[in-house]
Amino acid sequence: MSRIPRLFNSNEVSKKCIRNNKVIILRLWIYSLALIHLVVMTFKLLNINFSEAADPTLWPYQQYRWKFITSWFNFLTMGYLPACIYCDWRALNGEADQRHVKVLNQVRFICFTSILLPTTAFADILFWRLWNKNRELVAPTAVDILVPVWTQHCMHTVSLIFVVLDLILVPRKRPDNLLHGLIPLFIFLGAYLITCLNCVFNEEYVYPVLKVLSPFKLLLLMFFVFLENSFYYTCQWFINDMIWGKTDLARSTKLHTTSRLSESIRPVTKKHHTRRHISRLFYGA
Repeated sequence: MSRIPRLFNSNEVSKKCIRNNKVIILRLWIYSLALIHLVVMTFKLLNINFSEAADPTLWPYQQYRWKFITSWFNFLTMGYLPACIYCDWRALNGEADQRHVKVLNQVRFICFTSILLPTTAFADILFWRLWNKNRELVAPTAVDILVPVWTQHCMHTVSLIFVVLDLILVPRKRPDNLLHGLIPLFIFLGAYLITCLNCVFNEEYVYPVLKVLSPFKLLLLMFFVFLENSFYYTCQWFINDMIWGKTDLARSTKLHTTSRLSESIRPVTKKHHTRRHISRLFYGA
């Protein structure tokens, strides 16, 4: 019987449940604060009337603001956050096994891993890189009158911090084939790039940098967009494995396997089978 693995005791299970509940409560706070922040910033930005600005260069931004990639993934986040709050609230009450909660969790995880994390990381990091190099490539300096720098941080720094926290605090199972997760990402990016190309064709330069790019450089930029988003998508799984792969997810699998072994041992113990019979049960010998 020395080969039979040691079973988890009730204290280990209870400690694990308490730790998981604390993480879920922390996530609920983060999701709630992120949702409040997003709603407040949305109302603030929508109330800005660029068409009444003193500088005529700002007038087109009344229509451009709907075509920023920041607007696209923020509207997606507006639906993502309530789904996270609902699913975690159900999990906190021990109702995570309900069918609709499982389906909503799957949609939530695909939405985050395939779209929100890579596009948010790409847009926010690229924004600040261009801003520090030559901010005129992002927006004219006159925009600071209506959209001050602290507002830019609310849009392009807070969102990045949020996706990093979500990546760290939520355990996710690595998909068997990472290419499947790239399909929703490429569809999202393709739709956005088509929108941008249509704007360039109509001489509507959502980003000033598009005005100085030749057709060849524009094609290179499109390739770069797909490449860097794929990089962020792939990197998240290495981070997920470092944090969750060898800890809670592995323990959960081990706990499930051990509990099944314990159920098979009970009848053997009652009937006082020999060591040879037990060996056959576990190893087929």
